[in-house]
Amino acid sequence: MKWTMFSRVRTGTGSFKPRAARLLPPAMRRVLAGALYFLGGPWLWQDPSYQRWNRRRYAARAVTPGVKLIDDSELERELTRLTFENVSMPVLSILIATFGNLRQVVGCLRSIAAHPPSVPYEVIVVDDASQKPEMAVLAMVPGLHYASNTQNLGYLRSVNAGSRLAKGEYLWLLNDDTIVTGGAADALLDAVGKNHPRTIAGSRLLNLDGTVQEAGSTVWRDGTATNIGSGSDYGDATTRYTHEVDYCSGASLMLRTTDFTSSGGFDEQFAPAYYEDTDLAFTVRKRGGRVFVVPSSVVFHLGGASYGRAASRHLLAENRRRFTEKWRTVLETEHFRPGSRTFLARDRAAHRQVVLLLAKPGTSVQLPAQVEALLIDLKNQDVAVKLWLDGVVEEGLIDRLGGRGIELVSANRDVHLDRWLMQHGRALGLVIVSSEVSRPVFQSLERHFAGPVLQLGRGQMQLPSLDYLPFGSPSDRPDAVH
Repeated sequence: MKWTMFSRVRTGTGSFKPRAARLLPPAMRRVLAGALYFLGGPWLWQDPSYQRWNRRRYAARAVTPGVKLIDDSELERELTRLTFENVSMPVLSILIATFGNLRQVVGCLRSIAAHPPSVPYEVIVVDDASQKPEMAVLAMVPGLHYASNTQNLGYLRSVNAGSRLAKGEYLWLLNDDTIVTGGAADALLDAVGKNHPRTIAGSRLLNLDGTVQEAGSTVWRDGTATNIGSGSDYGDATTRYTHEVDYCSGASLMLRTTDFTSSGGFDEQFAPAYYEDTDLAFTVRKRGGRVFVVPSSVVFHLGGASYGRAASRHLLAENRRRFTEKWRTVLETEHFRPGSRTFLARDRAAHRQVVLLLAKPGTSVQLPAQVEALLIDLKNQDVAVKLWLDGVVEEGLIDRLGGRGIELVSANRDVHLDRWLMQHGRALGLVIVSSEVSRPVFQSLERHFAGPVLQLGRGQMQLPSLDYLPFGSPSDRPDAVH
């Protein structure tokens, strides 16, 4: 039977619609569709039905141990199973502040126990004087350090107090309504350990349906902020590469313990909460540090206001005022107007160059040696690098490149180079083209990019210093809003 009798696949705004498969039982149709989507992922990336299937597939992992939510009937059983190793000299201190949310805390603790860091670690839970007697059971969890405030301090001061109990070199701040996944801690540890001594690393936060809650955030000139990638599919490549951001949510945030304590912890003028994580990022950056979002560290976050909607709005507005007063000069000189130049703002590239590399892909997740060499040269010269591969992109390559800080833009939802260049081309300082790319790629550049282009000959593997290359002027870039 011919392939076309089984299905019709149409990209763009179309969908996958089985034909002869309708004669099969529903369960078999689901299996057939799943197999076709799994194998055809690189070609069906834009297809709405494929994206829905991919979201459902990822969200289904939430029912596995360590990710699903705990209901009241499971609470006692899960508490008896919880245990942590007693470590006298931990490398990592995990700090969770809570206000009587036992079920959420146990869910978070269970996920840590199921997906522990690879280094010796301790877990500290601080209850903010909730006066709920059931919280005392946490004191009996083997290896867990449980503390209860004698008076209500609020989230911010509870974290500051808990940080003074930390023994580890690294401090991981986690909200009590988070669920960590495998490798989440190690990915943050790697980012903090291998980057600048003063580094903050934040996780990619997901909603329980598998969509992105945030992958770092952009702060605008007026002190407002936008969560990067909010509401997008978890597979969106714009949220899957490690890069500098203005700040990461304190729901899952890691830095060296000394960097937190020497900065004074969270600034208590923002007590009880809101803008304390944003302020910490600005403080660390003022001291020469950097802030990175690390998408390979995946954490589910339930979210929700802890102080009631009206009180939260008031706190948010008041702390935004305090924040803008404190950082007015930085905001006016280093940040864009709200909603403008989001392409540059997402990478903190207001004062850095953005380079697009156009090349041919390899036959696997391994890139050709020429492309590898070009990427290494570019990253060593501290520019924001975007890679467009002229061909089919394999799923594994997105995360592999993303871990190195490269955004594989040809894997984004908009896979048409013409459209991408029309939207973002004026924000690019330079385009580098490998001679192996197809003629349509060169034609797209001719039609939609007026900036400097560097064409490399076949087999050329190294760039000259970017100081000598003809970059476009960042001041000439128009607003490029997604």
